[in-house]
Amino acid sequence: MESTVKKLSENHSETPARAFGTARCRIAALLGLSALCLVFALSMARPHEPTQRTQTTYYLYIMMNAQPGTDTEFNRWYDEQHVPDLMRIPGFVSAQRFMLADVQFHGQEPRKYMVVFEIRTDDLAKVYAEINRRIANGTNPTSPVLDVRTAVDWTFVPIGPHQFAKMPQ
Repeated sequence: MESTVKKLSENHSETPARAFGTARCRIAALLGLSALCLVFALSMARPHEPTQRTQTTYYLYIMMNAQPGTDTEFNRWYDEQHVPDLMRIPGFVSAQRFMLADVQFHGQEPRKYMVVFEIRTDDLAKVYAEINRRIANGTNPTSPVLDVRTAVDWTFVPIGPHQFAKMPQ
């Protein structure tokens, strides 16, 4: 019966629940139980399948500095341990690191390093709770080369389309 359901589901683009109902209906018809087939068909008209919650894409921006004189060790830790640790947390999709450019639009003194994480989830608070849980239990340890006094983060959600400049032809 299970293989029949799988085959019906694959061949007719039906959900497994609907295919199961179709298979039961065909079996009932073969046994001459057409009334039972009608009951199965009616029960499958509106399948009771779980609805998926819509996931939102978030961008987590974190700016920070390394402890003085530890840039090489800091970058190694961030690239080889910290980012991979975070990417194993459900919801994390991508990460990209940045370093402050020599020329700035406004002459402010921002942090030297930035990372942007893309997160897709229907429960951002749950993702952040998981990060904190892993930091607390040592699964995702922080490093003493991170200057935590300078670390700041913000989470953003897109409100418009990604736009590109039109290139002359």
